[in-house]
Amino acid sequence: MANDAPVLLADEPTGELDSVNAKIVVEYLVKVNKELGKTIMMVTHDPSVARATDRILRIEDE
Repeated sequence: MANDAPVLLADEPTGELDSVNAKIVVEYLVKVNKELGKTIMMVTHDPSVARATDRILRIEDE
């Protein structure tokens, strides 16, 4: 974020956090997206984190 990148990549940004702190991180990422216009690509296994996004893409094993 220091370099003002247009895209932020987040690999499990809430993976090791409790639910209270995970919510804080997700709310911050949503704020960065909405207020600063940043595209955020995030990987998560947590459905509650995924629901905070505008678009969900799933990778499924066949």
